[in-house]
Amino acid sequence: MTSIMDGYELTQNGKEVRIDLKRGHKVLFTSPGRGEYENVRSIGFGDCGCDVVVSKNTGNLRIGISEMRFGRTAGAAIAMADLGSGICRAGYDECEGQGEISLILLLGPSFSISSMARAGITSAEAITAAVQDLGLRNVAGRCGSGVKNLRMAIVSDSSSDLHLRGTGKHSKMGEIIGRTVYQAVLDSAVKNGIAFPEPRYVSKTLQSKGFTEDYVKSKYPSTSGRYRETLKRLDSDECVRIPFSSLTLLDDEVAWGLIPRKEGTAAGRGIVRSMLGKCSEKGGMPMEFLVATLFE
Repeated sequence: MTSIMDGYELTQNGKEVRIDLKRGHKVLFTSPGRGEYENVRSIGFGDCGCDVVVSKNTGNLRIGISEMRFGRTAGAAIAMADLGSGICRAGYDECEGQGEISLILLLGPSFSISSMARAGITSAEAITAAVQDLGLRNVAGRCGSGVKNLRMAIVSDSSSDLHLRGTGKHSKMGEIIGRTVYQAVLDSAVKNGIAFPEPRYVSKTLQSKGFTEDYVKSKYPSTSGRYRETLKRLDSDECVRIPFSSLTLLDDEVAWGLIPRKEGTAAGRGIVRSMLGKCSEKGGMPMEFLVATLFE
């Protein structure tokens, strides 16, 4: 048995996960649920015999649990992420398999039904972040934004004397929601067999985009002599790796048509120049090469 938020008890075995809420709570359950539920005293996954069963899946009940508190404001996420298939990209039809994310979000304060709905939106954004950070793609190779089967149950303690409204990502409650949902989904996905990707090294990213050593020699002869040595240095330099990761994500967005190439190129050059300004004292890459990497 696991205690969550000093008031809820979670029990699990091979075929069920059950959370006893001890007193009546309000629940907003997305499809296939029927929306709003009142006076819910138990909720869970599998064969739990609960008042609300979020998922009947009994095959991959290795869950992730994340809890966060700020003063009297608390929240916890319990997620089951079976992501071996069913990865989707918004706007595209390629979404094959029966992959699933089922989420129970426990909110300590009392919220209106509209605030609970906004908490669901914040949770969906956190799920997208987790799917993308795991490097998951749909069957056509497009970066994933979600999963075929997504079920969310937002639970609010209607008897709490703490009444809040903000559950968007710019509120403290929104931060609690985002961070706990992200971590719970990530933890469950890894427990269910999804390998966490290795860091996005500069050298591997460039090679995957076609910037091989031969290509650099042919197009940028003044840089080619230092190419291998420079990449080795940058692979271990967080000052460059983090903004370079942003640069490659921007390149993906240009390729998907989300950002016009002209604006994407200008933004990419801005990232490069900012990177050079912050990292040049650490022996960064020559400017003529960095400006010419992804956006030339």
